[in-house]
Amino acid sequence: MTELTITWHTEVTPGRAGPEWFIPSTINPLVTVSDGIRTVWVSCDGDMRIDVYKDNASFLNKASTRPNWLGRVTTSKEWESVGINNDLDLQDATLLENRVDWLVQPYFDLYSSHPSFEPGRAGCLDCQTFDIYEAVDSAISYVQTINV
Repeated sequence: MTELTITWHTEVTPGRAGPEWFIPSTINPLVTVSDGIRTVWVSCDGDMRIDVYKDNASFLNKASTRPNWLGRVTTSKEWESVGINNDLDLQDATLLENRVDWLVQPYFDLYSSHPSFEPGRAGCLDCQTFDIYEAVDSAISYVQTINV
């Protein structure tokens, strides 16, 4: 089996593996996986617009409870201002507390320089994930698969 080189071009803060922590993505690629011939890289794609409310009642009655709207998050630096500090806080606010309105959600995707694409062009592999470690695992699998 060919040896793979995995290069991280960004740091991942513990508990912050979702794409919401990488918007805007000023570092691209975030991670590259290469066998020396082919390279697959992980990118954070999409925009982010997420409204966060004080509680579920505010979320359900958006028009009448505007004072309980905590704000719209569009970059990773804005999460702490609405009381969300990591993936678990975001999961709880979304699933348990039901106070987050996902208007536009970012995601990780893979791109490849595989020779089947035009020379000098990268191809999107349409392999969206919502966890950077899953994206890296997918990139590893892709490079290993094209080596068979």
